[in-house]
Amino acid sequence: MSAVAEVLRLGTYQRFLAAAVCSGVGVWIFQTALYWAALQSGSTGSVGILVAVISLPSLLLTLPAGYLTDRAGSFWLLLIGQLAPAIACIGGIAFVAADGTIALGPAALVTFVVGSAYALWNVPALIYVIRIVPPRLMGSAISLMVLQYAAGRIVGGALGGALVGAGGAGLAFAISGAVFALGVAVVITLPRVSGLDNRSGNSIRGMLEAVRWVRHAPATLVIIVFSATTSMLAYAYIPLLGAISRDVIGAGSGGLGILTSTSGIGMVASALTANAVGARLRRGRGIVTLIVLGAILMAALGMSSILAVSIGLVIAVAYMGSSRSSISQFLLQALTPPRMRGRVASLADFMGQTVTIVGSIGVGALAATYGPTAVLLGCSAAILGVVFVVVLAWRRFLALDVDREARPVIGILPYSEGHPGGVGVAIDPL
Repeated sequence: MSAVAEVLRLGTYQRFLAAAVCSGVGVWIFQTALYWAALQSGSTGSVGILVAVISLPSLLLTLPAGYLTDRAGSFWLLLIGQLAPAIACIGGIAFVAADGTIALGPAALVTFVVGSAYALWNVPALIYVIRIVPPRLMGSAISLMVLQYAAGRIVGGALGGALVGAGGAGLAFAISGAVFALGVAVVITLPRVSGLDNRSGNSIRGMLEAVRWVRHAPATLVIIVFSATTSMLAYAYIPLLGAISRDVIGAGSGGLGILTSTSGIGMVASALTANAVGARLRRGRGIVTLIVLGAILMAALGMSSILAVSIGLVIAVAYMGSSRSSISQFLLQALTPPRMRGRVASLADFMGQTVTIVGSIGVGALAATYGPTAVLLGCSAAILGVVFVVVLAWRRFLALDVDREARPVIGILPYSEGHPGGVGVAIDPL
């Protein structure tokens, strides 16, 4: 039996994944309805403000979520991550006017609550998964988490648009709230896994401990650098899909819808195969390979003027990005001491969220002057440059992998890091 099949046969994981899919679908239904209602009552500027509002909680709450996960466990954060948006979506119905519009102030309030709940979900969900599956299944369990985002993009986006067309934003909010409520019912059935860091101390000291550990963890630093690089540059194609469809392909809004939704196909494929790819290539080499291929394919996407070709390239780029992310998260968790996994994951996520915002603003501004093709080509070249420099500086990353029990190794030697002096230690078992 494959590792993916083994994971999917675990009852606890089945329930967790069902809750995760509810979260992804609910968020996308909500966002689709909200942005359309705000656009109808304001302008594209209103939508831009709401995008910023839903992103802001990730910067504010990701680090506290990691600390609380290590200290108290994941269960209560997972529950809040479903309950708060359920209440916000149902309450948001009252703010929708008879003509289907919603004022910016109430929309921002509801958006902030949903964004906060989503920010509190991500890190605890990752840590919960690696606590409920055997170590040998950890990689596949993490890869399958991508289904949350794939289902959200494919099902939630399409359903949100259909609901708005059928009954306005109020109907979409109601269905989104019901989906989150279903997620609440599922989360309540999950086992409560306690935190592993029971030592006394305040949250600031707890986070500083994680920062000090990362300073002496070269493999972890490489993963964080690669993740930040891809967040800033490799995801540049996402905010530029509209410009690509309009200016490069000439497919208009219909082409944008197709490109956005079909990227979910690549994510589904990644969920099912990423861990197998990582095991075959070795995880360190696999991350580098996926980043390089993703950069090349993104450059090709920027130059393609044929819709069918661009669809295939978007699927492939999404596959490379999701697979790289899954393998990186697996390696990061394997490298980190169990009692601080939440904090280290939150540090990496915080860095990624920060540079994603910077990158989205930057590529949008550059594309307005130079066009989407030039921007994507430039981002691809920058990614390849970063990969070359980082790998040249620490070539051992290419030999980094995990054994069957999810313990890190360099080649065939057990590997440990986080030691003073800033170097990892390959331990000869003989």
